[in-house]
Amino acid sequence: VNISSFVSEYLVPSCAKGIWTIDDAILNLSCYMAQHALLDQIPCLVEDVEPVPHLCGTTTDPIINVWMGTGGTRTPLHFDSYDNMLVQVVGAKYVRIYGKEETTK
Repeated sequence: VNISSFVSEYLVPSCAKGIWTIDDAILNLSCYMAQHALLDQIPCLVEDVEPVPHLCGTTTDPIINVWMGTGGTRTPLHFDSYDNMLVQVVGAKYVRIYGKEETTK
C-alpha cells in the first residue's frame, strides 16, 4: 500500500468515524503503519518538524520514525531498546509505562 492509499482508504474514514470501540478493532477496521522512515521517503516533510528537539540531547544521531494508525489501533505490551518521544497530532492515545523493575513480572 502506498502512502496516498493508506491515507485515503484508512486514515480519512477513521477520522470521520469519531469514537472507536474494541469491537471495531476486533473486526479489523483499524490499520497501522509502524516504524516507517517517512521523513526519508518524503524529505520535504522535514521542513515541518524539528527533527532533533533540544530536549533530546545530541550525543547520537536520532532515529526518526513515524507511526500512523486509525482509531482503534492497539499495540501489544513491548519494550523499546532506545529512548522515544511521542507526539500525538490528532486524536488521543492511552499510554501505560512501566519501570525497569517490572520487567521480570
